[in-house]
Amino acid sequence: MQQKHTWDGNQPKAWMRIGSYGGVVPVTTNRIMHGLRPILNAPGTQTREYIWAGDIARGACDVAEFELGRCEFNLASRKPVSVVEIISKIVEIMNWKGGIEEGPARPGDVMRMETISNAAETYLGWKPTKSLDEALRETVEWFNATQPR
Repeated sequence: MQQKHTWDGNQPKAWMRIGSYGGVVPVTTNRIMHGLRPILNAPGTQTREYIWAGDIARGACDVAEFELGRCEFNLASRKPVSVVEIISKIVEIMNWKGGIEEGPARPGDVMRMETISNAAETYLGWKPTKSLDEALRETVEWFNATQPR
């Protein structure tokens, strides 16, 4: 049986969108762990606002507790980084010497993703706590500790 939810206009409601937290990071890390070259899809200059999963989780809890009425919250780093920079950082962290494979452009790939997270900071006091380098190091450590080779 499907449960229906209604909106009567008096209930507080908040929405949340998040910046990039996956995709190229786990794929690149996993490929290197298995001795495969990471793939950089052309042109490599696509930008994303990568964000650590722990910051997303904390932000989701903050949004769930929000009680001031209807609001949209974007959780993002505010620091766009290109895909080639992300892959290069992972290659460095993992001390990979096997090179990077150039792949074709992906149809429909978005060249630039940026999010304004002013409401999250203003109403929730939320900001990312980890730098990109810290988050990537922690992610690579987690992969090394938990993923089969």
